[in-house]
Amino acid sequence: MRLQDSRFNLLQHAAYYLIACSVCNASIYNAITNGPTQKFCALTIKIYIIKYVNTRDAQEDGLLELQQLRCFAAVASELHFVRAAEKLHMAQQAVSYQIKQLESELGVKLFERTTRKVTLTMAGEAFLDEVKQIFVHLERGVEEARRADRGERGRLIIGYVHPMSYSVLPAAVKRFRNRHPDVKVVLLEASPAELETKLLAGEVDVAFNIKAVGQNGLPAYEWKTLSIEPMTVAVPKSHPLAGAHEVNLKDLADEPFILVNRRGNALLHDCFLYVCRQAGFTPRIVQETDNDQLALGLVSSEMGVAVVFASLNKLYENRVVYLPLVKPRFELEFAIYWRRGHSLLLVDHFIDAALSNGAS
Repeated sequence: MRLQDSRFNLLQHAAYYLIACSVCNASIYNAITNGPTQKFCALTIKIYIIKYVNTRDAQEDGLLELQQLRCFAAVASELHFVRAAEKLHMAQQAVSYQIKQLESELGVKLFERTTRKVTLTMAGEAFLDEVKQIFVHLERGVEEARRADRGERGRLIIGYVHPMSYSVLPAAVKRFRNRHPDVKVVLLEASPAELETKLLAGEVDVAFNIKAVGQNGLPAYEWKTLSIEPMTVAVPKSHPLAGAHEVNLKDLADEPFILVNRRGNALLHDCFLYVCRQAGFTPRIVQETDNDQLALGLVSSEMGVAVVFASLNKLYENRVVYLPLVKPRFELEFAIYWRRGHSLLLVDHFIDAALSNGAS
């Protein structure tokens, strides 16, 4: 079929959109399958096939035109061809022609015509009920399409690393949902390396990830720093240092460490080993884990100590003490990433929410 977009208005484009997604729309599906008879069910399906072809194609394919349905609805409303034509700003002969074409296509008589009056046949009354519903759906489709284009609805996939679920992520999601309640937000936890891969592959739209302070990102990304996150030392409550206000890393040289492995967080793992070397010792690592939460669980069982993000200091707080690490100062950045040159308006809206510093 040959597309001729210039011949059709926005309502017709919305109708074409509804064809593609009708199987996913319960109300449209019901309008199609719950026709008054099996024959009219088939006719209703035909209505959704909006003609994007020229006149010759239409004659060959037997497709209904939206203009025919408009003419039918107007005549059914006015029960008068002249008044219907005036309402549609068409010639009366053109309206009559459209109705005849429609009746021919459907294979039923929709109107009884005399010199004095026009009435709907039983078939016409049944058909009118379906046509009214279709125009309601088309109008709704227009509005939904416009809302989606404005970024007011749709689906946004947000990737994040576990520590950020205790800090900047919840507030950002709440602000975004308050502003855009009809957008479906999907949250996907992953390791920092996995998030980079998923963002590049388009599997997530935005990513809450960590980076070294001052580190540049990749050319494919854009990013904004959300916060500078200090690292703290987690020790069991029974530990001799539990009553201290702060700690130097070199004071932990003989401690058994629990450390998130490189698979779970390569940046944290490597930075920790680096600052230990800077402090003059190689840490004694008794256990590696895939995430911070498990590491803290092992600390709470008095298996060792761990260096973790300060935002996690509410976990196991009855059994774990969190001490600020003052020397050396150990910090990482919490940042929001998105693909450079993206075209999704929802991403811009979410970035605005994430960077708005508490504004609703």
